[in-house]
Amino acid sequence: MHFSKDTTRYIFLIIIGVLSLSGGVVGIFAVLGKLTFSVLLGSVIGSILAILNFFLLALSLEKAVQSSSEKSKGIVMVSYNVRMLLLMIITILAIVFLKANPFTILIPYIFPRITILLLQITGTYRDKKNVDADGGGKNDN
Repeated sequence: MHFSKDTTRYIFLIIIGVLSLSGGVVGIFAVLGKLTFSVLLGSVIGSILAILNFFLLALSLEKAVQSSSEKSKGIVMVSYNVRMLLLMIITILAIVFLKANPFTILIPYIFPRITILLLQITGTYRDKKNVDADGGGKNDN
């Protein structure tokens, strides 16, 4: 599957955002004197899973866009269920068997959303349906 140029760019930005925010969490644990292997392991696993989840979301959406309208809804629904099940299973296994810190494995799951919000605030991300041909917003005066 080949991603569009915009999708590839946003995946790259999400990777940078997730890794930066995860680094911040690890830094906070270090400053508080609570940095352990469990914290680092949870942060690494959580970051990988958050990035993987976003990548698989992008993959399923690209596939859905290229499919017929009846089939696209099913693709998105199945993808969501499989991704959530995968995240849940790996998270539980990592916490139970690898003794990863539950907080640092779970918190990166919201980092893609925070990254997208920061991209919107800075103007790096623009919703194409709200942008006209000259690049300005439809509601710009």
